[in-house]
Amino acid sequence: MKDNFDLHSWNLKRYLNENLEQSLKDELIKKYDFSIAVSSNKVSIYEKFDIPLDIFNGMIAHIENKGFKVNKEQSSREFDSDGDRDYYPQIVYSS
Repeated sequence: MKDNFDLHSWNLKRYLNENLEQSLKDELIKKYDFSIAVSSNKVSIYEKFDIPLDIFNGMIAHIENKGFKVNKEQSSREFDSDGDRDYYPQIVYSS
C-alpha cells in the first residue's frame, strides 16, 4: 500500500503558517495597540474590556484580507469574568 502523505509539503505548510501567524500578530499589535496572542488559528485579545464593534470588524477584515476565513460564530468581542476566570475577546479563523 502506498502512503500518499507528503511529509515535506506538510512541514512546509506548517512552517509558512507559523510565519503567517507571527506576521499577523505583529501587524495587529501595531495597528490596534492591544495585547494580542496568535496561535492555533485563534487571535486572543488580552484586554479587560469589550472591543468596540467597529474595531473588532476592522480586525476581522484585516485577518480576512490576509487570506484567512474567520468563523464569526466562534469569535467574540466581549470580555467576561466570572470571578474565577477571565474570558477574553477572540477571533477564530482557518486557513
